[in-house]
Amino acid sequence: MKKISLARKIITVLIFLIALGVIAPVVVFYSLGYRFDLVKGIFVYSGSIVFKATPAEVNIKLNGTDIPQASVDLINRSLNINGLMPKKYTLEIGAPGYQTWKKETSVHSGIATEYWNIVLVPNEPVKRKAITEGSLYKYAYSPDEKKLAYFVRQDEFLSLFVKDSGGEHFVYKESLNQRFAPNGSELKWSPDSAKLIFSFRKDDQEDIYLLLAQGNFDEIYPVGESWKKEIASDEAPGSIPSPSKNPSGGTIKISSYSWADKDNLHFLAGEKIYLQPVEGLVNPESQLTPEVISEDVLGYTLCDNLVCVVDKTKKTLEFLSDVKVSEASVALPENFKLTDGYQVYAYGKKGVAILDNEGNLFLWDKEGGKKSGQDIFKYVFSEVKEAYFSDDGKKLLFNTKNEVYVYFIQEWEVQPKHAAGELEKIYSQEAEIRKVQWFTDYQNVFVANANEIKFVELDGRGGRNVSVFILEKEGEISNASYDAPEKKLRFMQVISGENKELAEISFPAAQGIFSGMISNNENQ
Repeated sequence: MKKISLARKIITVLIFLIALGVIAPVVVFYSLGYRFDLVKGIFVYSGSIVFKATPAEVNIKLNGTDIPQASVDLINRSLNINGLMPKKYTLEIGAPGYQTWKKETSVHSGIATEYWNIVLVPNEPVKRKAITEGSLYKYAYSPDEKKLAYFVRQDEFLSLFVKDSGGEHFVYKESLNQRFAPNGSELKWSPDSAKLIFSFRKDDQEDIYLLLAQGNFDEIYPVGESWKKEIASDEAPGSIPSPSKNPSGGTIKISSYSWADKDNLHFLAGEKIYLQPVEGLVNPESQLTPEVISEDVLGYTLCDNLVCVVDKTKKTLEFLSDVKVSEASVALPENFKLTDGYQVYAYGKKGVAILDNEGNLFLWDKEGGKKSGQDIFKYVFSEVKEAYFSDDGKKLLFNTKNEVYVYFIQEWEVQPKHAAGELEKIYSQEAEIRKVQWFTDYQNVFVANANEIKFVELDGRGGRNVSVFILEKEGEISNASYDAPEKKLRFMQVISGENKELAEISFPAAQGIFSGMISNNENQ
């Protein structure tokens, strides 16, 4: 065997040590998240992209290149693309049968760029389930989801039906051959799903009824007539009941009504709000007549166990108990106009939004008031049609005729971050917007017009994804609503002539036990 000289041994050891001195730091740096920038000739600290998607099994592309499953970490059911050089990327998330979610994103040194609410919309029309059909007018599900009430035009009548596990039950009908043809006005279920308030509007007159929605569905009580008599007696004690008059000489109308709880109702007549025990309606001998809760009322809603009342005289929002005690009072702003009526929306006792009949939207935020020291309503926007609090009370969704906005009531600390009081327009279109609804994650929104429903994300970083969820080229869509707990989108659609069916779509679809896995073209 040839002997290796001492000099060669020394050179070999030196080469090994030099290589070790170079490679070892590179390995250590790489393991710590550093990457070598060939352009700058230096090591830079890498960043990452973290996201959650629905459905969970998705394909991933970064700058048009498939990302293999082996290079993506699965941590707490989120997908992590680590070790990315700080720069801009095009991120695409897709799945077979779904529209691709695409976003221009920036990766920063040592920071995870996060997308927690990626929701893919199916390519093809989503499979819908027909619930009922006919000349459908309006519908309402009971809180327990076991009963469905709806108005249907049949021949010369407008009829009310209730559908449950026992089938379809006829409840009541009004003839359409009248001077003022009736329209189905309201369907309001009690919290225990055992009772239903329904009404028919004829011109400017509303006939209100109470249905005990059990058994044969034939126990119906004329609530409106009872209330009108009580109002007349209240206005003129001891007189013979007659239509009550307001100070200007017009007949006092019952302008709104709602359930206080499963056994009591509230109704607003003129500028007085009443509490009516249900027992007094079904059993007159009980002598449980309506009791005035508050006067000078321009609008109200429930705030947990209290009644929130817009007080005309005090120019305040009063938080009243049913024993007429004011537990809190909030001053309305100086620029608050006293108009004829208001829509009042509440997030418990922590937030209240008021929309006047001119479309001006005002907001009171309890936590924000504590921080600023100004416990008053703030003006938010004009020409507003409707408004909805998010489930956590931190955001307010509202729309005008052609635009959709989100107002951040409290600081939003999840990417993309928002400061309290920030207003963001998330969508606009030329066609009139008929309905907006929060999606179950409250980070995406349904927007409906006459013939389509779109799915819009709140996150506007690198472009906002807007997907067509439903498109009816010839028919019309109406009465769209999303049931977040049930994860069902419901709407009425024209199927022929005046015939409309009530349809529902389960979205998102239920995922399998392997929902934490992903797939892509390289590993299928």
